[in-house]
Amino acid sequence: ELLPCILPLTALLFYRKEMALQGSLLSALMLGALVYGAAAKGLLRNIRSEGVFCTDGGGGHVALEQGMYGQHSGVRPLFLKFHKVGGTTVMDVVNSFLDQDPVCTRCCGIDRCIGQPLGCTGHDGKFIFREMLNFRSPGVLRIGNKADSMDPSNVLPDEERFGLLRLASKDYLKWMPASWSSDERLLILTVLRDPVERMRSKYYYNLESGWCVLPECAAKNSTFLEWMQMPLMSDIKTGKSPESCCEYTTTLGMSVESAKTALATLFDIVGINEKMDELLVTIARSMGKPYSSLPDPRSPEYTALDNSDSKKPWTTKERQVAEELVRDDLEVYRYALELNARRMQHFWGSQEDLDQAVQEYQRGQ
Repeated sequence: ELLPCILPLTALLFYRKEMALQGSLLSALMLGALVYGAAAKGLLRNIRSEGVFCTDGGGGHVALEQGMYGQHSGVRPLFLKFHKVGGTTVMDVVNSFLDQDPVCTRCCGIDRCIGQPLGCTGHDGKFIFREMLNFRSPGVLRIGNKADSMDPSNVLPDEERFGLLRLASKDYLKWMPASWSSDERLLILTVLRDPVERMRSKYYYNLESGWCVLPECAAKNSTFLEWMQMPLMSDIKTGKSPESCCEYTTTLGMSVESAKTALATLFDIVGINEKMDELLVTIARSMGKPYSSLPDPRSPEYTALDNSDSKKPWTTKERQVAEELVRDDLEVYRYALELNARRMQHFWGSQEDLDQAVQEYQRGQ
């Protein structure tokens, strides 16, 4: 019922910088009317600060024929996809295991789906956690074994996590059943990367990207050091944003301790970008898939999104500034490193068994 009031205002806020530069309030009002008109026709469902649009019909996605996909395995994955952590590789793997239109799963069911959406693997998943942890129920999570927060027993039961996820807006929860069943299994996973390197990758991604264009693209107008020293901006094109420096903490409860608690209690798999092959074989085993169904680690496509060769070496000053900017996320990442080691040990039984699985995958078995 509030949609007619909210969408024009959203458009005004989202385009406030552009409209201010043009000095045209009339243009902003016209844009708001257009956005509302599109929404009324069901063409536009969500506006994202990242520039990602998930639509209901007319989004440019091909409608797939009924019966193209396999049977639901009972696993309902929720992937918390941070930026510049190798998340697209993980998202694509999970989507392929679901045997469902990947557009449907990437957009958490917001986009056109054939049948019931089965998971949530794209950036929209962040809004579930932000609503649940930052606004609807801040501080609700508690660690059962306080003496050992990394103990796998601290992961909440599926039914309890299901109830917590239901605190988020229903638009993001179309992939979840109306009520929980013992036939269903939640698989909540994420992957983290050294936030110092993650922020540098964000700068170089903007620098090389075709969507970040002059004159407003800050990365194309400044050095990496100058870009890091800019004030935080809500628009990722005009400067560094919380997405670049602080995405772990701003998504998982707005503090270091809240983020640690969320990782310890909500996530079945906490992966590390620097150990991607370990993460992929763990996902395959968790979803009952052979390693042969994973992307070929020897193919050029496996590293197609790696932009390491385009980056200049760190300077001492750059690293000092970067470590200060990401200090909270860096503490969360260091916790995740230990948590990952404990969870992998528990899941596989031993490091030797995990190493063997990785070797089998790398040999193409």
